[in-house]
Amino acid sequence: MEAQGLFPVEVDGKWGYIDHTGKMVIAPTFTNAGAFSDSMALVINDNKICYINTSGKMIITSTYESANPFYEGMAAVQVEGKWGFINKKGETVIEAQYYQVSRFCNGLCRIKQTPTNLDKWGYVNKKGEWVIDANFYKAADFSEGMALVGNESEKYGYIDTKGNVIIPQRFDYKGIKKINGLETFPEGEFSADLAAITIGKKYGYINKKGEMMIDATFDYAGKFSEGLAPVSKGGKYGYIDPSGKIVITLACDGIGTFSEGLAAIKIGKKYGFITKKGEIVIKPQFSVNAPGIPLTFKNEVLLVYFDAKSWGYIDKTGKTIWKKE
Repeated sequence: MEAQGLFPVEVDGKWGYIDHTGKMVIAPTFTNAGAFSDSMALVINDNKICYINTSGKMIITSTYESANPFYEGMAAVQVEGKWGFINKKGETVIEAQYYQVSRFCNGLCRIKQTPTNLDKWGYVNKKGEWVIDANFYKAADFSEGMALVGNESEKYGYIDTKGNVIIPQRFDYKGIKKINGLETFPEGEFSADLAAITIGKKYGYINKKGEMMIDATFDYAGKFSEGLAPVSKGGKYGYIDPSGKIVITLACDGIGTFSEGLAAIKIGKKYGFITKKGEIVIKPQFSVNAPGIPLTFKNEVLLVYFDAKSWGYIDKTGKTIWKKE
């Protein structure tokens, strides 16, 4: 959710924002509202795409066809079917010219120039200059100065921010997902100098030299967060430390990454939360969360679905601070 501690809510068909206590701090006046990112939030007002600051002040009002949140001071916007970028003043920094874009990470954004299957991914800087030529059939965002890239044979390796091949394309990778039509590689990112990769059908972890640090013995492996990573064997999930040691027993039906000391677990069809000691502090009671929104706490608040129809926010004790029936 949101780094500034403001969270979108709907009241009588209009959207506004609450703080971590459930207090309404930006009145519900918008047709729609997204989470804050980089101190800005994308909202719909009078059928126009706009951006507001954390005080609720309208900073950018536009006629864009579509738009994405701000990251590293830049937001992707769509004009006549093409994507470009604006800054926080609403000024066009990179003219709309790309077919598909991601977001800026480590100062670079992955770009696809045209909509053909043969077109490849590359990376531009914040001036729109090509820093890494479009040579990759698959490509991920940068994380800790490294990006996962794939070739035509579906083999994967890593490059640095100058495009140098640091780890040759020799690994398999099964973690590709699509969110809002854009491929993402959530488990392939480096975190704590380790990245999950696959060899055949098994997951393990490599370091930034491409050396295998944790053998590929898992059916699934996620990225490290707060010193632990989710893994599975035989349909059950648990957590390992950077040495590969299982520190929370493989016993759950599903799990998430740790955030603010807690991680989501799935028992049957319901979700709850555990500590780093494996203690259940919020018993499994919630339904599947909204697509593309991770079950991770930010500013001690989390968006959950109580059932198929009602959603809201809870704190780290499991207390409901706001609920939409």
